[in-house]
Amino acid sequence: MFHPLILIIVIYFYLCFSVLLGDPVVWPDEAVYADIARNIIVENRLGTDLLKGMIPGFESHAYWSPPLFMYGIAAWFKVFGFSILNQRLFSVTLGTIAVVIFFLLTQRVNVFKKTAYLIPTVTTLLLVTDPVFLKASRISRPEIMVLAFTSAAFLIYLKILKGSKGRKNIYLFLCGLLLGLGLVTHMLALSFALAFFVALITNENKNRFNLKKYFLFIAGLALPTIIRLLSIFPNYSYLFYQLNLITNSSNYTKSLYFYVSQLPLSLQSDYFLVLLIFISFLVYVFKNRTPERITLALILILSWAFSYLGSIQWYAVYPIFFTYLGFSILMSEFFKEENKQIYFKAALAVICLGLLFAHLNWFLTISSIYKKDDYQNFSRGLQAVIPPGKTVYLSSLPDAYYPLAERNKIYTYPTFTLDLNEFKKILDDTGYIVFNNFYSPPEVNAFTNKYLDLNVESVSQLNGPYQIYIIKLKEKHLRQEVK
Repeated sequence: MFHPLILIIVIYFYLCFSVLLGDPVVWPDEAVYADIARNIIVENRLGTDLLKGMIPGFESHAYWSPPLFMYGIAAWFKVFGFSILNQRLFSVTLGTIAVVIFFLLTQRVNVFKKTAYLIPTVTTLLLVTDPVFLKASRISRPEIMVLAFTSAAFLIYLKILKGSKGRKNIYLFLCGLLLGLGLVTHMLALSFALAFFVALITNENKNRFNLKKYFLFIAGLALPTIIRLLSIFPNYSYLFYQLNLITNSSNYTKSLYFYVSQLPLSLQSDYFLVLLIFISFLVYVFKNRTPERITLALILILSWAFSYLGSIQWYAVYPIFFTYLGFSILMSEFFKEENKQIYFKAALAVICLGLLFAHLNWFLTISSIYKKDDYQNFSRGLQAVIPPGKTVYLSSLPDAYYPLAERNKIYTYPTFTLDLNEFKKILDDTGYIVFNNFYSPPEVNAFTNKYLDLNVESVSQLNGPYQIYIIKLKEKHLRQEVK
């Protein structure tokens, strides 16, 4: 028998690969993760020189983000080679794991066995066509890895609710361990761990408190973090400084509301429908409380909260994923034969069609804009102008990073405060500057303009979707000092 999940995976692959490098465009974070992954492979160094002088210790102690995702990319590069294409294929693979787990979850929570394939198929199809999920599956960021770990933990959690006593202990440790692996992938996973812990307390037998249950869960949760903290010893000062820097960087990010307000109307309606499902599911859980529904409601509340408060658009994949899981519960409830509420059934069907229409419309729009060879053509043009071995300074990541990373030494313009003397040393060491209209902090930008007025040898331009200026500087012995 042909399993519907196979067809869903085929659709998911087609939607991912059709615009793999186009939606989203190659992102700055991807270049930082890639450079650290390369340094892990080549020098066993968890750091990057791209941001030289900007963040103390970042060249060898990049602790601003938990490391598991970067080690995952490093292992992937080791097997498949270094490129933005391979880097994004790693994310697509993680997304595939999340899709399979989602389908299994929808089957587990389906209360109406006659729809054991229909409702999981419909809701999983909504997930794999959703623009937010597809973007998170293509871009090389840790959210999709955290999602895979968290969804797997939820699958284990459902086994805890129904398993025998002996297996429950193993499942509790595994559930905590999966969430712990998520925590050493991205710190936002702590919110999911909190949701599961609160759910364990909520579902505790009031007459029999089981301390062992909490110990096993916390032991699994803490183990990866303990290993990470031991690996950092004795460089904790770098960890605290970088975490503080990341906390303050929220001043440079936009809220989820701002991001959604900039989207086309069809995608705004998509967010509205998903939010409507979320609210409907909370009302349903309030009236029909079960341990798995309460747990999912807690995950949803925290993921929506952190998605909004985190002010980073990629966090939206968390509430999107789990809202569709909640939608599968609503559909399985209202499509039972004994449920005669025809208006609710019609409303759910209309929501499904509305979401699929919005998803298809967005995909057709992106497909009409994006051309598969855009980035490859840009890469070849850049390599033709800049010879191997030269030091290159990029006005921003990541446009020119991937074509040059294996043949040139690369720095990037400071996005944080940088001492001008340190900045001058870097410019003096630079042979080419690649400029794509990104401006640095004012004092650095003013110094750069003066430096270029005195020391530019030639300027060339690459046109197309990636428009850049390539500035060749004079030889070092011919350069003049900025007064």
